[in-house]
Amino acid sequence: MNAIETKKKTLNVAHKKFTWERLQEEGTFLDGKPVPQATELEQVVLGAILQDSKAIDKVKDILSVESFYEQSHQLIFSAIQDLKEQSKAIDMLTVAQQLKQKNQLKKVGGPYYLTELTGRVASGANSEFHAKIIQQKHIAREMIKISYYTIKHCYEDNLDVFDIHDWASREFAQSLVNQEWRQQELLKSIKQERSKTKNPYPTHVFPARIVRLIEDFAYCKNIPISFLFISLLTVASSAIGNGLRMQYRSDYKSSVALYMALVAPPGIGKTWAIKLMAKPLLKRDRELQEIHKLAMEGWRERKSDWEADARNLEPFSEPMPHCQQTFVDDFTMESLVKVFLNNKKGTFGLMDELIALFNSLNAYRNKGSDGQKFLKIFDGSEFKINRSNGEPVTIWSTFMSLIGGIQPDVLQQMASGGRIGDGTMGRFNFDYPEMLSRPDPNNNEIRDGYIEEYHEIMEYIMNLPTHYNDQEQIRDDYDLAPIGIQFTDAAREAYFQWLIENNKKYNATDQESEQTVHVKSENQCLRFALLIQVIIWACDNKKIDSSAALAFLRVDVEALKAAFELIEYYRHCSLKVLDKLESPLSKLKAEYIAIYKGVEAVFHINDMLKLAKAAGISDASVRRHIIRNKELIHPITGKAGMYQKKIAS
Repeated sequence: MNAIETKKKTLNVAHKKFTWERLQEEGTFLDGKPVPQATELEQVVLGAILQDSKAIDKVKDILSVESFYEQSHQLIFSAIQDLKEQSKAIDMLTVAQQLKQKNQLKKVGGPYYLTELTGRVASGANSEFHAKIIQQKHIAREMIKISYYTIKHCYEDNLDVFDIHDWASREFAQSLVNQEWRQQELLKSIKQERSKTKNPYPTHVFPARIVRLIEDFAYCKNIPISFLFISLLTVASSAIGNGLRMQYRSDYKSSVALYMALVAPPGIGKTWAIKLMAKPLLKRDRELQEIHKLAMEGWRERKSDWEADARNLEPFSEPMPHCQQTFVDDFTMESLVKVFLNNKKGTFGLMDELIALFNSLNAYRNKGSDGQKFLKIFDGSEFKINRSNGEPVTIWSTFMSLIGGIQPDVLQQMASGGRIGDGTMGRFNFDYPEMLSRPDPNNNEIRDGYIEEYHEIMEYIMNLPTHYNDQEQIRDDYDLAPIGIQFTDAAREAYFQWLIENNKKYNATDQESEQTVHVKSENQCLRFALLIQVIIWACDNKKIDSSAALAFLRVDVEALKAAFELIEYYRHCSLKVLDKLESPLSKLKAEYIAIYKGVEAVFHINDMLKLAKAAGISDASVRRHIIRNKELIHPITGKAGMYQKKIAS
């Protein structure tokens, strides 16, 4: 063990035994000076929270349990944090109950002390200011502790002074992380990014519990936060699958399937975001594969025993176990048919680069309609396919949520083949942030327990009751029928009013591509509303015992308002994609378009300049608007002055 490891071990032990009283007794550099603290402000802040639970939102990103000097105050704040994370009410009674459950109520002075705290504050108006003072005192205490042990180690001759310096530097830096400063810097950086864009991602529409996790993931992994949320929504929709549908009318149930596209150049973190959020589904997939492996071993053993028994005259008739899977990356129709036959709840489609999916459509046919099949899958509709063995198969109820990345430069390729007109592009939600730059690397680690907590939320969604869970005999999942979840009366009226406003957007444009975006948003809104509602239930760990109980639950106004904001974000991104897909010619003035069309596909620059001169346009203007526009033309290598047009005209 080297010297620095020895010091770390010594320090860790010392910290566990550390008390300020002991430091005073040792006659150190404190010399009787009071320990930095703000006990009265600690009482004021805690009292403000007990009086008005909204005060916790003002201080939760500033203070941690360790920020408080008094141990009783640490216990009280810890109980408040527990209630906040469980989305429970915070007041004097609930905090007392929480402390009682942890056998800590007497340690803090009993209910009387909690009552006393509320009497020390008139309002929580200054809670944030007071919290910052408390935190400053805490950081001062931490710096004194580190300084004390630094001095102590410096007097030990067996330790290298440079090792001590390195250790102290790390400890000072780590102290800032430990005191929730990383969280503050995280929030600051996110606000700065939002201020740069005209279309900030509406993170506030999600439950605080999930936002806390996603913001930490984004900060530590250097991933745009919107990429993580779009991945979260897709994973949550796959976890629900065909188990639930949004029932707006008695004759219409909308699937919650999502087709999502992350638009960004390479290296921004598209794949990282998807795979990080998809881990719960991938874990479930591995578990199902293990189950299938064991089932196959048992089936083969029974088949072997049957065939070895001479008394069995009939062939072995037990069907081979089928393998369920939660995600796919092979999107040929032959493959998907097998997946849907064996997975009635549906599956999760993951494609690193979506353009590869579109390039593979109809890969095994001279002519086909794979694109139309994908539209039917999105709607959860049935479709028929003639398999390679000639046997026709009908899939009566499909489900697949699909997500992948795509580079801005290949959006045109994705939209080719009439995919704007046939509704394919309209079914995709595009996440196309306004400003993207690759951030500098960092060494931050995701906080302990955050990944596990995210998995718990997704497992809750995956394990929601299905329609047969409350039957005496659980039937095969071939009988699966989605449970329809309806709006509350207030939410239904709010959605109807939103439809009226959305229809105005549709009628305000004569561009068919834009009209498609507006009309498709109506169904997308239903999907988002149910998704957000289920995520809220999961974060609250709402107890749902049976499919019958689930069917009586409703999507409320809060979830619908969240859906409205998500729709506006993705509407903005979709319109941005359409703008990207417009021909560069449409952005030129009429006279420049005429000049561009007036030359051959391969031309000499002088030919274009002659046309410009005849139209009264200067050489400089032609060079600026056409010749230097890389979307319109490119120079021919080795032939001075020769250019080739990129767009047929």
